[in-house]
Parts: sequence; C-alpha cells; structure tokens
Amino acid sequence: MHKTIKLIHRILIFLCIAVTAGGLVYYLTKWNSLPELAGIHFGSDRNFDVYASRVYGFYPHLISSITIGITAFAGWLIGRKGTGLNITEKGERLFKAEIMLTIDVITLLVTLTFLEWTMAVSHQRALGNIALVLIFAAFIAGAVGIVAEIITVMANKNKSAVKKGSDTFHRSCRTASWLLTVLYLPLLAFCWERLPSGDVTDQYHGLAYFANFDAYLSKWLLLVPSAVVIAILAVLEVIGGRAKKRGSEALVRFTDRLKLINGLFFFWWDLQLLCEAPLGIISTGIYAALCVVCAVLYLVKRHKAQKG
Repeated sequence: MHKTIKLIHRILIFLCIAVTAGGLVYYLTKWNSLPELAGIHFGSDRNFDVYASRVYGFYPHLISSITIGITAFAGWLIGRKGTGLNITEKGERLFKAEIMLTIDVITLLVTLTFLEWTMAVSHQRALGNIALVLIFAAFIAGAVGIVAEIITVMANKNKSAVKKGSDTFHRSCRTASWLLTVLYLPLLAFCWERLPSGDVTDQYHGLAYFANFDAYLSKWLLLVPSAVVIAILAVLEVIGGRAKKRGSEALVRFTDRLKLINGLFFFWWDLQLLCEAPLGIISTGIYAALCVVCAVLYLVKRHKAQKG
C-alpha cells in the first residue's frame, strides 16, 4: 500500500487515541463533582434516560478504545493481506486504500461522538446537536466508501487473470463474525449491574426490561441471542469446512456470507437489548432479505457450476 495512505492511517489512529485519552482525563477531573447516581445514557430526545453509578461514565471510553483497537487491527490486516478480488494490481491498491480510509474516518467520527457523550456526562447536560451531525456524517462516510469501493472493483476487473480463491474473504468473515459475537459478552458484563436502567430501587433486582414484550424479565435472557448466534456460527463452520474440503466454492461463499450477516445483526440486536430498546421490524426485515439474497446467489452459482 502507498506510504502516504499508511501515514494518514497512523495519523488518524493517533488522533483517535488522543481524543479518547483527553476525554478520559477530563472525565476524571469532573469525577468528584458528579453525583453517585449520575446520568450516563441518552434517549432519542438526547436527554438522560439512565441514571446509575458514575463508574458507567467510562462506557464511552471503553467503546472508543475497542473501536480504535478493531480499526488498528483492520489496518494491519489490510496492509498485509490480499483482498482475494479478481482485479488489477492498481485496482487492488486503490481498493485497499479506500477501505482503510473509510474505516479510519468512521472511527474518528465515532470517537468524536463519544467525546461529546463524555462532555455531556461530565457536565450532566443533554447531548448536543453535534452528536447527531457526527453520527450522520459517519453513515455518509460509510456509504460513500462502499460506493467508491464498488466502482473501483467494477472499473479494475482483471479479465485476463484466473479468478482468485476466496480465502481472504473466508477468513475475514470468520474473524468478523466471531469477534462481534465475543465482543458482546464483556459489554454485557460491564452493563449488567445498571439494568434495568429506569429503576433505582430493588423492585426489579435481577431483571431487565424487554421493550418488545413491555415486561421485566430475567437478565439471563440477555444471553439467549449469544447462544443462538454461537450455535448458528458453529453449524455454518461445520458446513463451510466440509464444503471447502469438497471444493464447493458456492457453498463456502454462502456460509461465509451468512456468518457475516448473523454476526453483524445479532451484535446490533444485542446492543438494542442492552439499551432496553425494541428490536425493530426494519432490521429484522433487512436481515431476512439479505439471507434470501445470499440463498439466491448460492443457487445461481451452484447452477452455473453444475452446467459448466
């Protein structure tokens, strides 16, 4: 990868670390002025909807640190591994540069969002409009990056080369899906004691609020999605492993896509449960639609392989 891109990547990572460290130091300077039960989480109106121990004010720093760590690892991986795409060498370099910069910019915007979160908690005030602007900008950056990467792949196809294998994509899907699944567990442990968020008495001790049922149920039910996704990933690992031994490229790619989809969506749903928010029909519908698309692509590819 070009040295300039690597330099920009390192500068943005360092900037994210500096922002997170600065926010942590500032929060510590305000520690003694915070009440024991401080506002630590914000609702859709950007006002506090959770009051708990001020220890949970470290939540933004924890999430920022995890995000920066994942981005740093992604940068290392992108710099040393091939994409496995059937594109020219120039297209490969451009594609890797685009995906690295997209991830870096999103991480910086997320880090700045959590800085605003820290400032709001430190001063016990509502979340500023800047947080919404930063979140919107992160989505825009992601969309622009994806479009640019698709254009790069389409414009730099290497028609004369033999199609490359899917090892890189295969490893990436495995790593991402399991990493997201495992990442939820320390987040759950960190948030365990503050649940249910709206109750500061012992009335609902040991329970959590499940918005879809509009009821307080056992906290241990929060582990059900993790158990389900682990089972799904384990089954897909077995199917994908056997398909790889048989040389069934279509089935391997199908299981890889399903791993990534399940890892992403179950992680999002887990976060929604931790925030005591309902699991919406939109995310469920997108999940189902993506699974159907993957199945259709698998059937089409398998049909072509059988005909060929």
